Amino acid sequence: MLLLTRALTPNLLSASWMVAVVFMVGGALGASLLFQLFDLGLMVLSAIIGAYLVLTGLMSLVDFPGQFFTLALVLLIGAGIALQMRPRRRK
Repeated sequence: MLLLTRALTPNLLSASWMVAVVFMVGGALGASLLFQLFDLGLMVLSAIIGAYLVLTGLMSLVDFPGQFFTLALVLLIGAGIALQMRPRRRK
């Protein structure tokens, strides 16, 4: 067993093994973070896309200045996130 350990030690500490370990640990941490923050990320993404679609639809009807578009986009994104994060009543 000691000979096997001594034979494998230089290979285990080489750069390619360290890179593989770093990628595995990073992947595990990323998967854990994604699992915990998936709902929040989905809410934010849907609020951004929804606000953009609403404003581009309105821009086809009414000509907005660029600064108003940006302000309205930020306000709609905030409202969308706030509405989706509020607690829901169960019936």
